[in-house]
Amino acid sequence: MNLKSIFMELTKNSPFPWQERLLEAWSKADFSSDVLRLETGTGKTSTIAIWLTALIANPERVPRRLVYVVNRRTVVDQTTAEINSITERLLGTDLDSSLKRLSVLSLADNEPSLAVSTLRGQLADNRLWSADPTRPSVIVGTVDMIGSRLLFGGYGIGWKSQPLHAGFLGQDSLIIHDECQLEPAFQALLETINSNQRNSPRPPKVIALSATPRKGQTTEFKLDKTDYKHRILKKRLSAPKILSIDPTKNLSETLVNKASKYADCRRPILIFANTVADALKIEKGLTKKKCTTRLLTGTIRGLERDKLVEDPAFQRFLPNSESAFDDTVFLIATSAGEVGVNLSAAHLICDLVPFERMAQRFGRLNRFGEYPNASAEVCHLSAKDDCLIETLALLNSLDGDASPSNLATLDAGQRDSASTAVPEIVPATDVLFDALSLTTIRDLPTCPDSLDSLLHGVVDKEIPRTTVAWRQEVEELDDIEFSNIEPEELLQSFRLKPHETLSDTSKRVLDQLKKLAKEHSNHPLWLIDLGGKIERKRLGQILDKDLLAHRTVLLPPSVGGLSKSGTLDGKAAPTEASLDVSCHYKDRLRTWETEWPGEEWTLIRRLDLTLEGEEEARIWSWYERAWGGDGIGQQTSKVVFLEDHAKTVAKLARSMAESLGFDSEICSAIEFAGVKHDQGKSRRTWQAAAGKECDSPDVAKPLERSFSNAGFRHEL
Repeated sequence: MNLKSIFMELTKNSPFPWQERLLEAWSKADFSSDVLRLETGTGKTSTIAIWLTALIANPERVPRRLVYVVNRRTVVDQTTAEINSITERLLGTDLDSSLKRLSVLSLADNEPSLAVSTLRGQLADNRLWSADPTRPSVIVGTVDMIGSRLLFGGYGIGWKSQPLHAGFLGQDSLIIHDECQLEPAFQALLETINSNQRNSPRPPKVIALSATPRKGQTTEFKLDKTDYKHRILKKRLSAPKILSIDPTKNLSETLVNKASKYADCRRPILIFANTVADALKIEKGLTKKKCTTRLLTGTIRGLERDKLVEDPAFQRFLPNSESAFDDTVFLIATSAGEVGVNLSAAHLICDLVPFERMAQRFGRLNRFGEYPNASAEVCHLSAKDDCLIETLALLNSLDGDASPSNLATLDAGQRDSASTAVPEIVPATDVLFDALSLTTIRDLPTCPDSLDSLLHGVVDKEIPRTTVAWRQEVEELDDIEFSNIEPEELLQSFRLKPHETLSDTSKRVLDQLKKLAKEHSNHPLWLIDLGGKIERKRLGQILDKDLLAHRTVLLPPSVGGLSKSGTLDGKAAPTEASLDVSCHYKDRLRTWETEWPGEEWTLIRRLDLTLEGEEEARIWSWYERAWGGDGIGQQTSKVVFLEDHAKTVAKLARSMAESLGFDSEICSAIEFAGVKHDQGKSRRTWQAAAGKECDSPDVAKPLERSFSNAGFRHEL
C-alpha cells in the first residue's frame, strides 16, 4: 500500500498537496524541515496522520511517540478527538495489525494499536503511552504539562514517575509544537533539548508549527502554488473576513452594542476581550439584552471547561456540528479561546491586542469559508503602547481584508514589531538538567524554585496568580483531634488534578475570598506553596494578595464560591452537588463504606476520623484505579516473589530493547539492569515492612494494605 492510500485509510480524506510532500519526507525519516509554516484552516493537525503513515511505512527509523503540544489550556482538546477517530478507523485493519507487531506487550484484538494519552483534565493521563515504550503512542498536552515532564518535574505526577516521563518524552519522540510563535521560551527549550540529545541512540525530533513564525526562524516548509490552487484550500485561504477598525472611549459597552445588532441573525458570534473583567461585563450586558451567551476564559475551572464542549450552544462553533441549537449564540472569550480550539464564527467583534494574537482571533472567523459575509470588527481605545500602535498600522495596511492569504503577504519584520516582545529566555544548561534530574533533591542552588521561567521566559511585570480548588478533607480534618494528620502527605497521595482547579490573578482571588469571608470567616482553608508546604488558615485571615501569590488555596466545599460558568465568585452559594470533584472521572474513589470496592481498586489511604466519645466508627478510605492515580497504591491482589519479578522484568526489558533496534551489547546491559533493579528489596528491613513470612521467599510487592517502610528506600 502506498503512502497516499495509507493516509486516506486513516483520515478518509485525500491529502492536500503540502500533505503529500510532507508524507514523502517523513516516511524517509527526513525531519530536517524544523519549522512548518501552515496558514489557518489548512489542516495542521493532519501532521498526526502524516507521522502515523510514516511510522507504518518506516518503523525502523520514524519515532514511536508523537508529542503534540498546544499553547493554551482550552475547552477541549480537539486534537485528541481527531486521534481517537483515527484509532477507531484503524481497529481490526491490516494497518492495525502491523502497528501491534511493534509492541512487545501483547494487545488484545479489540485494543487499539495506538496508545492515546491526553495530559489534561477529563482525559487525565491514562498511562498507556508510558506502559510500553515500544508501543506507538500519541501524547497531547499543554506547554506546562509537557514542558514540566521534560524538565523532570511533571505537574500533577509523583516523584517516582517524573524521571520516566522525562525519558519517554525526550527519547524516540517527534515533538510538534503548535503555534510556536506564542511560546518562544518553550520553543528555545525544545531546541536545546534536541541539540543536547543529538548523539543519543534515538534522539527526539522537534517540529515547530505556525501560520506566522517569528523572524529568524528558518521556514523550510510552507505552502506552494499547488496548495493555493487546490479547490478546498483556495476556499479556506481566501475566505471572506471583512475588516473594520473603530476607536472608542468605552470598550465593553461598544463591544456589547456592536454584538447585539447580530441578535437575530441565528449565527454563532464570537467576541474577544483582552481582560477577564471586560469579558464579564460583556457577558452581563448581553445577558440583560436576553441574548444566549457562553463564557470561555482561562479562569474557568477545568471541569466546567471540559463540559463546555458538550453544550449544544457552544457546539455551534465547532466544525461539522450537528447541534440542535439553532438560535444566535455569543461566545465571549479571552486569550483562552484564541489558540488550540477549532472554532469558526460567522462574525467577530473584539478589542485590539498585539498582532500575533490578532492573527489567532482572525483564524477563528469563517475558518472554512462557510460564511460569505463574515466580518471582523475591531474596537480600540487610544493606543499608547508601541506594540499596539504597530499592530493598528499593520491592520490598516490590510485594506479591510483579514483573509489568511492576505495575512500571509505581511512582512515578517513588521509582524514581529507588532507582536509581543520575546521574553528573557533562561538558558538551559547541562548543569541545570543535572540538577533537575535529581527528582528527590530540590534544594540545590542550581535548581530553580519554579519551572515557569524555563517554560515561558522571564517577564518583567509578571502578575501573580493563585490557584483555587475545593476538597472535603479541609473541613473533615479541621477538628483539633486530627491535627497530627499531615495534610502534605494526603495531597501527595491524592494530588490536585487540572479538572479540579481554576486560576486567576491573586488580586481577583483575594477580592472574591473577602466576599466569601463575610459569611464564612471562621471556615478553614489550606494555603499551599510551590514546594507543597501547607498552612492551615481561616477565611477571615486572608487579607493580603501577597499572601496568595503563586500559591494554591484549598477551600471546603461548604463555603461555595463557584459560579455556574466555573469562575471564582464570592457571592455564589454552595450547590447541592459537592464542589469536591477529585473523583469525578472515576479514576479515584473516596468512601466511608468499610466494604472493599473491588479488585480494580488500590488502597491509598485509610483515615480513622472517629471523634472521642463517638460509638460509630468513621473510617474514610481512599482508592485509585491502576490507570488513574499517581501509582503509589501499596496493595496487590496476589503474592509476587522477588526472584520471579526480577527475571520477568529482565526478560521484558531485553525484548523491548531488541524491538527498538539496539545492539546486543546495550540489550545485555539493559537485561542485567532488569535483574538487579529491585535488589534492595531483599534487605530484612523492607521485607519485614512488606509482611513477608519467616520461611517464605522474598516478596517483590507489599502484602499488607498498611505498608510502611519507615523511610527506608530500597533503591539505595
